[in-house]
Amino acid sequence: MLTVFLDRDGVINRKPPDGDYVKSWQEFEFLPGVLDALHALKQHGFRLLVVTNQRGVCLGRFSENDLRLIHDRMAEALRNADAALDAIYYCPHDNNSCDCRKPGTGLFLQAQRDFPDIHFPDSFVVGDSTVDMEAAARLGCKKVLVGDDIAGVIAVLKPEKLQVDFSAGSLLEAVREYLIKPNNEVRPAKASGAS
Repeated sequence: MLTVFLDRDGVINRKPPDGDYVKSWQEFEFLPGVLDALHALKQHGFRLLVVTNQRGVCLGRFSENDLRLIHDRMAEALRNADAALDAIYYCPHDNNSCDCRKPGTGLFLQAQRDFPDIHFPDSFVVGDSTVDMEAAARLGCKKVLVGDDIAGVIAVLKPEKLQVDFSAGSLLEAVREYLIKPNNEVRPAKASGAS
């Protein structure tokens, strides 16, 4: 089974301004096309795992219980759309204080312990930031960059000689144009093509 690791803020839901956080379900807003994108991935047999940094917990902006409530409601909405997540992994820690905060790989390795058939070279990381792409590179996963600041992220990655495998304005675009081929077949992770 192919696995897609999904960042949350900026990929699944609207990202708050820098320095702010989604602190409650009332502040959570799915991005356009996300339900359709995740439904399509699920229909094509992908395992869907959310891997998200949530530093706002350690900063006291919201509690782990608040975060669990947000994730419970998000998971429920996705189940109702036939786009159920297989698991959600989050890091509540501050910068440079753990190995689970992306670009660290701790959350991904926890996922592999939970799902031993995960093979990172056959997996995809979909994110909107440099830390997502750096984590993907460390694991050997395919790097799928989405969002509004593709050029900015690519510019930061360039000195590190990191290239993304595909970039798109949205998760739905990435699913339709890269993860699932036009003839409705799943794209093998080993078939790369930079965009």
